[in-house]
Amino acid sequence: MNSKETIMKKCVQILLFGFLVVGAAAAAEKALPKFREVAIPEGSDPDLAKEAGNRAIKALLTDFFQRRDIQIRRFAVLPMQQDVDGGYFTDQFRNLFSTQGGNNGFELYTRMDDDWNMLLKEIAWGQSYADTMDPSTVQKFGRIQGVQGLIIPRINGVTKYRDDDVKVRFSMQAFEVETGKLMWGEEKIAYGKRSNVEGGFWSSWDSDKTKWTVIGVVGVIALLILIRVIRAIGAAARPR
Repeated sequence: MNSKETIMKKCVQILLFGFLVVGAAAAAEKALPKFREVAIPEGSDPDLAKEAGNRAIKALLTDFFQRRDIQIRRFAVLPMQQDVDGGYFTDQFRNLFSTQGGNNGFELYTRMDDDWNMLLKEIAWGQSYADTMDPSTVQKFGRIQGVQGLIIPRINGVTKYRDDDVKVRFSMQAFEVETGKLMWGEEKIAYGKRSNVEGGFWSSWDSDKTKWTVIGVVGVIALLILIRVIRAIGAAARPR
């Protein structure tokens, strides 16, 4: 084999190796969960949606940091399933958690390293983060050293409000990775121009205990009503 053939062979080998490296990197990147871009209502200002989302995030985190029944302090924040402008709200949420949380004794896991990415790939949510609601899935994040809790933020809706404003529904849930237990969850509704922030429907369902208490009370009331109706029907059917 002459020197020209040797050089050509080495060039081909280098090219093949380069293609393999690029292909592997592309496959790894593709395997990571991808967020979907949130559709801003037609004719609405995207900056108003961002303003509303930021208000909702601040309100949620303020409520969370004021809880006295949450003992763990080191959390990781999952990337959002839906987001705007290339991951704007995920970044905002993490930044606000870091600054506000630091003043309240909380820490944010910020090392988005190979271990973190491998775990995201393994869970493989696809189009939904619903699997993270399963305790066994949440517990997988216990592999990441130093992570005690998992935060899942979500945009639940971006809609036009009247003619000149935007309404955003934003929620977050906090899980303990050791047990997979849902510790806290809440939703906030905020507006781009209005400064007030409202609690959403789920704000009163911030724990399993609360949920089952409400279901139990409603069930008892429904049962009492049913008994009264049956008695009334029976009394009306008896001959006089």
